[in-house]
Parts: sequence; structure tokens; C-alpha cells
Amino acid sequence: VVAVGTETDTDNNCSSGVSVEVIASPDLVVEAPEVSDITLNTGQPFNLSVVVVNRGRGHSKPTTLRYSRSANASIDCRDEDIGTDPVREIRYSVAFEPDDLSSPEDIQLFAPRREGIYRYCACVDPSISEEPLMNEVNRNNNCSDAIRVLVGNDPNLAAEGPSVGYPNSENDERDEAILGPGQSFFFRVGVVNRGDGDSPATTLRYYRSRDERITPGDTLVGATASVPALRASFPPSEFPDQVHPNSQTRLETELTAPAEAGFHYYGACITRVRREADTSDDCSKGVRVEVRGTPDLEVNPVTVSDDRLPPGASFTLTATVVNFGRGGSAATTLRYYRSTDSTISSADQQLGTDEVPQLDIIRATPRNPSAQSVQEIDLTAPEEVGTYYYGACVDAPPGESSTGDNCSRGVRVVVASGPDLVVEGLRVVGSSAGDGKVFLGQSFRLRASVVNEGDTAFAESALRFYRSDDAEVTTADEPVGEPIAVTPNAALGREIVLQAVLPTGVQYYGACVAPVPNETDEGNNCAPTGVRVEVLLGPNLVVEAARVTTTAWRRARPSFSKPPWSMTATAAPPGRRCATSARSMTASPWGMRRSARTRCRRSTSSAGASLGAPRARRRALC
Repeated sequence: VVAVGTETDTDNNCSSGVSVEVIASPDLVVEAPEVSDITLNTGQPFNLSVVVVNRGRGHSKPTTLRYSRSANASIDCRDEDIGTDPVREIRYSVAFEPDDLSSPEDIQLFAPRREGIYRYCACVDPSISEEPLMNEVNRNNNCSDAIRVLVGNDPNLAAEGPSVGYPNSENDERDEAILGPGQSFFFRVGVVNRGDGDSPATTLRYYRSRDERITPGDTLVGATASVPALRASFPPSEFPDQVHPNSQTRLETELTAPAEAGFHYYGACITRVRREADTSDDCSKGVRVEVRGTPDLEVNPVTVSDDRLPPGASFTLTATVVNFGRGGSAATTLRYYRSTDSTISSADQQLGTDEVPQLDIIRATPRNPSAQSVQEIDLTAPEEVGTYYYGACVDAPPGESSTGDNCSRGVRVVVASGPDLVVEGLRVVGSSAGDGKVFLGQSFRLRASVVNEGDTAFAESALRFYRSDDAEVTTADEPVGEPIAVTPNAALGREIVLQAVLPTGVQYYGACVAPVPNETDEGNNCAPTGVRVEVLLGPNLVVEAARVTTTAWRRARPSFSKPPWSMTATAAPPGRRCATSARSMTASPWGMRRSARTRCRRSTSSAGASLGAPRARRRALC
């Protein structure tokens, strides 16, 4: 007590102390239980697991864990005892070691024979000690929360959520589609078990109908699909936030649109399973598919504002997308690419995109303006010199079945910093018969010019002419004449004089200029197309008779093992009494000799030839 002002003795103002003994008691708690499966068939075995934890400050004594079940949501889960487990002593650990603080328990149970929703829980008996002060004080948390388990036997399968999708669109699902005759498409539908019992495996069949209502009496299409066994669903009122992952599945098949234009409906029906009471939703509703002409987009050859540029220069690429199909196309995307070759694909380097609006179809000539879209993009040439190819690809719109022409060919762009020699103006000059025709043995001239299309000068090169069997003349063909020196001051109008040789008929001549140091593009050093030269035998002579005789052989050339033979032919212009000109030709292993004379005394002329014996006597002579 607090002393007062006039108090004479303050030593006795405090009382003596009393002793109080603090005893640490245990506190057993049963945590939330778990089951091996929360949807069960009647009588099905399952495991119930719980963990008993000591949250007190003292050791607990061995005790008993009791399992209970209730079928009534309004009362405690301890409605019916269904089993027990012994609980070992759970020691208090200052270090809070899990093995010291808890005791996991597990029991195998069997689902009731009656269907319904059941609640399972577990309670641990209080820890009782010989020392009353060591007994468990807090006994309000000795029971766990309840876990709900669904027990049932009746499945209820439903076909839900049908959709269609275009083959060239990933994860495409829609309520309707527009297709062309015979075009393939994907049909998808979900199968859900809405019942309170598991369903066995069954089958799903696809149908085409004239209306939205699908029945097994409609036209069967596609292949039969397998539906796996499905678990029972959770009632939404009891399990609002849970969906059993194995209570539903989604199936997909590829179908083909019919050839008949119009509206068609596609759906699916499930084969009824055992104990299924409600089969009204075994068939899905129909998804509408309209069959009509399909789009077919094509990218016309692209163009560039300049195909020869210095590094880093700007240029414009123009592309035209045309719908050549029989149906309109939806809006899509045009993508621009740069490639190392003329084949453009989506694997090349993408440079940009443009939106292509929906396009109508080409109905007549001239083209319908709404069936095409012209797009442009401004680009920059690479800093590295070389030859590049630019093109564009249009994304396939829904319903397009032919996509092989959705990419253009590449247009060549040369990024140059150096000379670039090209051959231009290749032509025939002075042909004896005119229009590129020359009589055998007569002379004609070829003329070509060398142009430097690069951005730097060159010192010296050489131009050479070639003969070929086709219009594509390269340096691999037969060279004719000698190379002609080409300099910057002597590069235009270079000529060569040639003589028409066998065989008669059409021959092709071309010209190629030799590459020079640092040339930016050696792929254009030859004229793009050879000139046509037709070699004629003579002024329309007709061979009337031929005679072959052998002659003596002067063995001046020991490599020829057989004696020569000669051929003498008589020829005259048809319908003429007198040949105004005749030619005599003599051939031997040393070459061919020609002589001409005028013979008007007879209406025919003779020509003789001495030829080395051929290796194959089957060869014809003419």
C-alpha cells in the first residue's frame, strides 16, 4: 500500500508473496482431411487422410483419432462413427521439428451404398495425463473441418458447344462458316458427364441436317469417334468452385463440305450408356455451314521503283493482291519479304505488313476493281552490296483452299558499289537472205554493245560471241571468233564477222562480256536472249539423184583406217528448164571444198563430195 504523509512505519506496507506453478499443456488439432477421390460410386473404396498436430507447449499423451460421416448438411459431421486410429505421443519441440509436432493418419473406407453427398471428418480424443495439470485444456479444436464426397451411380452425358473451324486457322472455333464445295473443315464438340455417377467409354457420331435440330436419323458423316470414360460432375450448389477435370472432353474431326450449295447444319450424337436416365441432351445442336464459292488470293508480280541502288538508298515496293476465287474473301494481311533467291516464302526476312481489305470476286473483263488491292511500302536497300530479291505473301483468309499462289515471285534488286557490265543490243547484221536467214557458207555479222550499269568505272574487259542450240546462250556454249577487247571508250557497237556453217536450220548466237574486278553482279554478263540465225542450204535446190562410189585412198592420214567414198548429186530448181547456178562440194578428212559454176546447157547440176567412211553405215546421206 502507498504510504501516507504521517505514517510512522512503512516497512509493513507490502505483503508476503505466494508461489504459482505454471504447467505447459498440449493442444491437439486435426487439420483439414483429404480423400483420394471426391466422386465415388456406391461401395467404392477410397482413402481418408488427416494430420494431428500438437500446437501446445507440452508433450501430449497417446490418444485415439475417430473418423465420422454425416449425410445431413444441417448437422455436425460426427453423425456416424466409421473408424478409429491410434495417435502416438506427440512431443513438444522447441525447434518445431515437423516429425515431433504432427502425426499423419490414414484409413481406407468404402463409399455408402446409398447415393448422395456425404461429409467426412476426424476428431482426436483429448490428451489425458496422470498429472491433471498436464491435461489438454483447449478441446474446442480437436475436430477437423468436413470434406464433401459425392456418391452416385447415374451418369448423364451431354453433347455441348459444337463449333466449326477453317483448316488453315489454328484454334479457330466459330458458330457458322462459309465454305466452298468440297472444302474441308474441322467440327468440334464437347462431351460432358452431368450425372452423379461415372460413365463408361462410348462412341460419338457426326451428322449433317437440313435444320438446327440434330438426330441420329440425319445423314451420317465422317468417322465414329471414341468417347473416354468420364467421371461424375460436381453439383454446382455443393461444389461451386470445383470442376472435375475428367468429367468432360472435347473431340474434333475433319469433314468435307457437300457439293450442293446452300445451308447445311452439322452436329453430333452420343451413344447412350448404361444407367443413363436422361438422353435428351445426347445430341448437340447444329452448326450452320453455308456452301458457296471459295476465295483464291494471288499476289501478282511485284515491282520496285528502282532495281539498281547504292547501299542505303530508298525505294518503293508495289504489290497487287487479286481474288481469283469464286467467293469473296475476308480482310487479311499482306507481308513483305527479302530473300536471297527469287522464291519468296514466309521463311524469308519479313520487312513489313499491310492490311488487305475484304475482296470481291472477278466477275468479268475488265477486272472488278473491288476484287484487287494495290499496296505499297517504302523500303531501304541494305548497306551490304549484292543481289537481293523482294516479294510479298498474303495470309490465307478463312475458306481459302488453294494457297500455293499466295506468295509472289521475287523481283531482283542489285545493291551495287562498283562496275556492272551488261550486254545489250545483240542483233544480226547483213544476213544474205534477210530477216536473220543466211545461206550456208556465206558471211554475216553479229553486233552487240557493252554497257556499264554500275557506279564506278572499269579498266578493260573482253566481249566474246557464242553459238548454241537454244536461245539461252552462256559461256558454256561453243565460242565463235576471237575475243574483242572492250574499254570504257570502246564498248558500243562491237562487231564480229562469221560464216554460216553446218548444220542447216535454226542456230542461236549470243554474246558475253568477261567479268571485271569488283563487279557487283556477274549474273548479267551475257545477253539475256540469243539471236536467231537460220542457215539455208541454197536457193531452193531439190536433190534429184545421188550416187556413192569408193575411191582410192592416199594414206596421208594414217588415223583414218577405211578408204573414203564420194557422193555425187544432181540438183535443179523445181519447175526450171535451166539451172542458172550450180554448186559442187567436195568433202574429205581435211575439210570441205566448194566450187560454183553456171551451167545452162542442162536443166540439172551435179555436185560431188569425197567423204571419209563413217563408223556406222546406217547413217543417212543427204
